[in-house]
Amino acid sequence: MYHETINIYKWDLGHYDANFTVQNGFTIVQPTIHEIDELYYKSNNDLNVYSYQYLSERITSGAWECMAAKKRSEIVGYIFCSATEMYFKGCTRVDFFLPPSSIYLFRHFVLSSFRNMSIGKALTHAVLLRARNGLSQTAFSAVDTRKSVQIHNYEKMGGENIGSLFFLKTTNFNLTIFSPGLFKNGLKLRSVQDCHFHLGPLYVQIL
Repeated sequence: MYHETINIYKWDLGHYDANFTVQNGFTIVQPTIHEIDELYYKSNNDLNVYSYQYLSERITSGAWECMAAKKRSEIVGYIFCSATEMYFKGCTRVDFFLPPSSIYLFRHFVLSSFRNMSIGKALTHAVLLRARNGLSQTAFSAVDTRKSVQIHNYEKMGGENIGSLFFLKTTNFNLTIFSPGLFKNGLKLRSVQDCHFHLGPLYVQIL
């Protein structure tokens, strides 16, 4: 049996006023596609959950953007965002329609040797600030309930927990449950797809 709970956080960017600065020696930049290519083929990050072709296409098409933390010329952390799509996977893949003037933050990663330096918070702040200055009104992000540090950081930065998704997989069925708060805050369900086609029926429940 597999189970997982994902919390969804929302920021009202019109009232976003957090302020985080990266430590001396680090800079926050928008990396080039060449730098992302080089990063993809290193073994110390989590970008290999995507195929290279898919990652490259999402970036070059403008569907995804990336912000990175650098120490000298090395990328030591990154975060992605999108204004056109919001999806993630448990035992199912769940896609949402974003509300107008919104962004979705995802794939948040800092190299293990550079953690506990507020780099993750500085990356999140950079994306939220850039979105606010670009006239986005809201931002969303998903976080596994087991990631207590990220949850603490989001709440410290003004993120509001608007609800959750619960994934349950057994040998007989595949269940995804949605909190109603997700839809009250502007998200609309686009699709739910079974990621494991050998399983039993897929059930979707909205509380």
